[in-house]
Amino acid sequence: MANKLIEIDLSEVERLAGLGLSQNEIAASLDISVDTLARRKKEFAEFADALKRGKANAKSEIANKLFIEAKAGNITAIIWIEKTRFGFSEKLQIEDVRDAEKSTAKERLANALTRFIPKSDSASDK
Repeated sequence: MANKLIEIDLSEVERLAGLGLSQNEIAASLDISVDTLARRKKEFAEFADALKRGKANAKSEIANKLFIEAKAGNITAIIWIEKTRFGFSEKLQIEDVRDAEKSTAKERLANALTRFIPKSDSASDK
């Protein structure tokens, strides 16, 4: 005899996901096992969609509040948005000083040599 399918309210699944709960926390809140939640997600598109919508709503709500804070001048919010949404970074481009020193030394040597070694005039050498 097959097990009776546990009835799960999809609006509650969406609401819980919208609170930012993990799937383990959602399963515990619904009094079902994590395996049952995973099975439902796999077997029923409506269940998976309810989880996705809830998660998307949570992200949207937080992003909106963060954006409002940034627009109000909250520096931390501005920096967070710049890094996560606009790809800004605090990484510094550091030039290898040794390479720059080598280049400078080569230039100084070349300049010094030109003072002591006269350039030959290709027209007068012929």
